[in-house]
Amino acid sequence: MINIQVEHIGMIYEQFGVQNQVLSDVNLTIEAKDIVAIMGASGAGKSTLLKIMGGYLEPSRGEVRYGDILLDYSQKKTLKWQRKELISFIHQDLNLIDFMTGRDNIELALANSKIDARKVTEELQQLISRLKLEGVIDKKVELMSGGERQRIALARALLLATPFILADEPTGSLDRKNSNEFMNILQEMVKERGVTAVIVTHDEKVANYCDRVIDLEEIE
Repeated sequence: MINIQVEHIGMIYEQFGVQNQVLSDVNLTIEAKDIVAIMGASGAGKSTLLKIMGGYLEPSRGEVRYGDILLDYSQKKTLKWQRKELISFIHQDLNLIDFMTGRDNIELALANSKIDARKVTEELQQLISRLKLEGVIDKKVELMSGGERQRIALARALLLATPFILADEPTGSLDRKNSNEFMNILQEMVKERGVTAVIVTHDEKVANYCDRVIDLEEIE
């Protein structure tokens, strides 16, 4: 079982000669196969911490380990490989290409991951059914609703078949009905596949779907 170990993470941004400390000394362990919510006040550094855990931001201090693998922020090629092998990241803006269809967005991610798209065709069809994407998958992203976009992003993350999914405010743009539907699907499929999910959220009802809730302000 692979845990995530976050040790003494600190983050300082500098702008116009002024330093702003967003994270000071974050230490936490995410147990394998758990769904974990990270909460905290606006500006507490939730998204910053998640991006550090995902290898998208280099911390000012500290380290992140996935089992025995230490994220190597100093080596871009190594870090890129580590991200591909370990992490599917659902960005707050979902990082979808608007003029492409949902299917094209998914296949592009698979091509970049070097996974043989032909081998996951059957699994994609199953996900289309499970995520209620019939009639949506071949629509351009720019014509989709917020809930449809979220489900495309989730399908992409699941097809990448990494052991960890990190999601930054995955329900932030959804109404309560779609938010509940998304979390029900995420909870069901994460448990079914035995992966670990870390979710940044400000929504306590979303956090109720998780195995554990971490208040960022209480662990610094």
